[in-house]
Amino acid sequence: MKIVVYNSCEPHYNVLTLEQFCSGMLRDTIMAKLLNLQGVKTYATRKNAVKAVEESSWANVNGLEYFIMTGEDGRFFPVFVGERAVQAMVHFRFNVVA
Repeated sequence: MKIVVYNSCEPHYNVLTLEQFCSGMLRDTIMAKLLNLQGVKTYATRKNAVKAVEESSWANVNGLEYFIMTGEDGRFFPVFVGERAVQAMVHFRFNVVA
């Protein structure tokens, strides 16, 4: 049995055996894994990042939560949180963690 895994951060497919996939899952559940988040679109100031969210179609969606992160280059970007953001399809424009 082969399992195809798509990595959206670095668009490519990995083909794994069931054993490779399961060993990776077990490894990830035992150890903490560092994730580096890069902004889809970045803004020069925090104010501009907040303004981009406020002007988006998601500004009035009830229950959406987000925070502003600073990238390594000092630029700002919004990150939405939770399943509700995924269901609202925020990930087409902004970063989402769920």
